[in-house]
Amino acid sequence: EGIDRFAVAAGELGRAIENVRALARGAVRATNLDDAIPDDAVEAVQELARTAEALMDYLDGGDPAEAREGAVRAAALANAVLEATGNLSAVHIVGQIRLVAVDLLRATGLERGAAQDAVRTAALEPDEG
Repeated sequence: EGIDRFAVAAGELGRAIENVRALARGAVRATNLDDAIPDDAVEAVQELARTAEALMDYLDGGDPAEAREGAVRAAALANAVLEATGNLSAVHIVGQIRLVAVDLLRATGLERGAAQDAVRTAALEPDEG
């Protein structure tokens, strides 16, 4: 089963890397334009980093729950940004965060539709905002 986990994760992580690069380009562009990056977007990126660490534990034979929860939380933070701003730079960054969250969820073995639904419907709990 360990090899299967790596096989599933490999392609998804390749996509995640490309999406993180696009996210980084968007962040640089926003900085150069002096566009404000909402705190929730910054926190979402930090959550993606924690999710990547949790994914390593999953690939070592652990439970996928922590990685999945982290990816969905990053998406929820990103979704909250969309509700709060029309700032084009922030919207681009949110889109990339959401794409990476889907990639990471798929890397844990979730089917594409389930991963996309989880990201699309992710929402912060009232006490998290």
